[in-house]
Amino acid sequence: MRKLQRIAFVVAILVPGFSFAQNYFQQQLKYDIQVSLDDKQHLLRGYETIEYTNHSSDTLHEIWFHLWPNGYKNRKTEFAKQELRNNKTKFHFAKEHERGAIDSLDFRVNNENATLEYASNNPDMAKLHLKTALLPGQTVQISTPFRVKIPSSDFSRLGHSKQQYQLCQWYPKPAVYDRKGWHPMPYLNQGEFYSEFASFKVSITLPENYVLAASGNMDANPEEEQRILDNIRQTDEYLQKGFPAKDTFPPSSAKLKTVTYRLDSVHDFAWFADKRYHIMVGEAQLDGSGKTIDTYAYFCNKNAKEWSKAVEYTADALKHYSKLVGDYPYAVCKVVDGALSAGAGMEYPSITIIAYPGTAEALDRVIAHEVGHNWFYGILASNERNHPWMDEGMNSYYEKRYMAGKYPETGVFGQLNIKPLRNLIHLDELDKNAFNQMAYLFLARRNDDQAAGCHANDFQTANYAGMVYEKTAGLMAYLAAWMGQDKFDAMMKDYFQQWKFKHPYPEDFRKLAETQTGQDLSWWFNDLIDTRKRLDYAFTGISKKQPGKVILKLRNKGNVSAPFSVSSISKNGEISNTRWYEGFNGRKKLELTETPAYKYGIDATYAMPEFDVRNNEIRSQGLCKRTGKLKLQFLSGFETPNSQKLYYLPAIGYNMYNGFMAGAILHNIGITRKNFEFIAMPFYGFGNKELAGNVNIDYFIRPLNGFVKSITFNASASRYALAYANHFDRFVTGAALVLKNRKPTSRVKKELLVRHIQVEYTPYLSASTIAEQPVKRSVGYNQLLFSFTDKRKLNPYGAILDVQQGDGFAKASATIYHFFAYNSVKRGLYIRLFAGTFLWKAADFANNPDVRFRLSGQTGSQDYLYQQIFIGRNELNGLWARQMTETDGAFKVYSGRGQTLERLLAINLKSGLPGNLPIRLFADIGFYMNGESDRDAMNYCAGAVLSIIPEAFEVYFPFLISDKIRKTMDINPTTNSYGERIRFVLNIQLANPVNILRSLDI
Repeated sequence: MRKLQRIAFVVAILVPGFSFAQNYFQQQLKYDIQVSLDDKQHLLRGYETIEYTNHSSDTLHEIWFHLWPNGYKNRKTEFAKQELRNNKTKFHFAKEHERGAIDSLDFRVNNENATLEYASNNPDMAKLHLKTALLPGQTVQISTPFRVKIPSSDFSRLGHSKQQYQLCQWYPKPAVYDRKGWHPMPYLNQGEFYSEFASFKVSITLPENYVLAASGNMDANPEEEQRILDNIRQTDEYLQKGFPAKDTFPPSSAKLKTVTYRLDSVHDFAWFADKRYHIMVGEAQLDGSGKTIDTYAYFCNKNAKEWSKAVEYTADALKHYSKLVGDYPYAVCKVVDGALSAGAGMEYPSITIIAYPGTAEALDRVIAHEVGHNWFYGILASNERNHPWMDEGMNSYYEKRYMAGKYPETGVFGQLNIKPLRNLIHLDELDKNAFNQMAYLFLARRNDDQAAGCHANDFQTANYAGMVYEKTAGLMAYLAAWMGQDKFDAMMKDYFQQWKFKHPYPEDFRKLAETQTGQDLSWWFNDLIDTRKRLDYAFTGISKKQPGKVILKLRNKGNVSAPFSVSSISKNGEISNTRWYEGFNGRKKLELTETPAYKYGIDATYAMPEFDVRNNEIRSQGLCKRTGKLKLQFLSGFETPNSQKLYYLPAIGYNMYNGFMAGAILHNIGITRKNFEFIAMPFYGFGNKELAGNVNIDYFIRPLNGFVKSITFNASASRYALAYANHFDRFVTGAALVLKNRKPTSRVKKELLVRHIQVEYTPYLSASTIAEQPVKRSVGYNQLLFSFTDKRKLNPYGAILDVQQGDGFAKASATIYHFFAYNSVKRGLYIRLFAGTFLWKAADFANNPDVRFRLSGQTGSQDYLYQQIFIGRNELNGLWARQMTETDGAFKVYSGRGQTLERLLAINLKSGLPGNLPIRLFADIGFYMNGESDRDAMNYCAGAVLSIIPEAFEVYFPFLISDKIRKTMDINPTTNSYGERIRFVLNIQLANPVNILRSLDI
């Protein structure tokens, strides 16, 4: 079988009939658009004429059109759905006047009326039916008026921020028809475009005092040219003396102007307008051809400091990409400061819009990236929606080379290049090439990654950045390191020459790469791009059989047989003798003829996406050759192959019995997760002069395939003081299984937890009966818990099924909760339903410990599982007795009423109020069954919630309480005053920084 594969591979390279290019064709378009801007109503009114030439061998009976402004039409578009799926709710709650649309369409074909059929459920795609079929080689003229309602720029690319306009994806546009058929696609924010190459003539009419920036070259226009020169002159003066602080919009001129732009061999046209723009000009002379490109920057006062060198950044980027890929083919390149909500920047042919990036260096990075898209999207026009890695990933590789060359010490670290943050996570100890793999490893080590080759709309948000941009850029660097940089650069130049102004597919790039290398690159394309397979080589041993000969023993712990490198490393860390080897499965021995180095490293230059670098080094002498030295670091950090990290941070605590506690958090949880993790929190209590704290150990199994995302085996222990005894001890052992979602974009988490909880404590006895030697009890509980949560930002919901069994009892409960948003995700109605029943009780069940369901939730003394943190666990009155947990009935007033060994049902409601005050209303309703005569009576309470920190610190003020509860409270001295009826939730566990790192929601 292997032999047949090799034969097929050789034939595919050598036989011309296997080339996809043999069947290549490309449709030809010519646009003539007249458009005017109404800046009072935020409208475009236009007329478009398109000459469409059919270069395919097929007869066309219809032409698909993109009407992308309709993506902003309502909440039902694919754009709107994707925004919600990605936890963005601005568009969902947008007012009607903030949304956009395109209308007033009246298509004619060769000056005859034509029928436009909208796609089902997609108002931004439509099929234009041709009365007369378009034969191969024929040209047809299509025309239509159109009107665009410009949406707010808060949502995506097309938009306006007051009278600043970003006109992107704004006109009716034919979809691509290529060798794979039609490619109609709805407008999306995550996932870009695929369009036909064309020539454009666009005439734009707008008030005279607008500064206009558009794709292409301006037709001769003496008046507009003079306005531009005047602006440039004034901008030069401002650069010398400083820009004004004022940045308000001047009134629009009553006089209109019309400016015409032209551009050929591009597949899109964008323009931007603002009355406040300053203009800077420069030029870039390309190193190879000597060709000169005019560069322009358009920006406002507030960002002038960062933009003062924007034309230099643009020139540097043009020279960088032209040198490494191929000459920039257009006469101009423009960068525009604008209100963009679709990332830091967005590229269009010969022009790009940049959102405020924060620093000059960050602006340089974004300009380089967006200018680079003129090559990877503009000239090499792959299908970005289906294969985003060919656009964003390839371009990110060259962007990283740009930043590494220009800012060798800092540029590679991107937005993390803030010194306090760099120091906090020990970024400087990480090799800059290793950092390029971090986004991928952060996700992959949590088993959250996706294949880089996925469709753009199938990516979870973090993976779109981590896989499409970062992992692919790393894979390009891997390919370059294996091939040799010069050969790789020559290959990419050939790719550019063969496919410029065309539509390459992955198979086209693969064919060229395999031809250049003469090898089957399945390991790169099939395994590393199209799957989640792990690359993980490890040293297993080293031996020296005779002088001058070293045998290295290796194992492939991953599931990709890909090339790998081995280097010699000196004691001071210098790398030498890097050798590349063919990939293998299983185990392998490498025999080196040399004087043994201090140590050897797999992928010592961090060119490979190695899943676990901790097994990548081995020393040639000493004990524990594969183990790095132990290193103590503050907070957390990154893995390195030469050390084992133990992280620490100081910790303080308090409860009424230990008193003030000081200690530390010791753990091994880094930025990238491990299979074995632990957290230890030792404390010294100054109140009782004793040690306290807890320790937690987890072992994770994260299967690559199947329906299970992770299996966790856990053991933990804790000890804290009690009011009437030295302490309690709690031991937990168990396992948790998290199920994988069928759709990676889903926010659902399904977890099954099985555990045993053992608690050792001294039972509370009244002062009159307490013995001189209280008997310490040890009580065990078994728990089966299934939780289902959907953490979507709009209307999240979940459910918990909890079954507990202990000595003489078994009980089960179900909790369902849902948040229904009003006109904001911060305000809405929270509903919680609880139902609990005892499944079994022994005849002699003594109710000790007290495991009853409680209408009032649990206080510290009622938390029999000892799983919550209470400041005053055993307090029966006073402030700390009023701390509660929202468990069981979760009533916000405390009462002895409603404690049952039978059944309990409760409904809890919380509702936000208008405005931004942290105040909500609550209402609790509950029923229970026990031996009381009115056991089935309805109980209720209602009042206000002061939400200081939502879910972490909330205070409840009851205003309305049902009679039966009130009577029990009135006769109880600990609850017979209003102040003693106020309760609060204090969830301290949410503040643990290590737990935050572990539970980070992507």
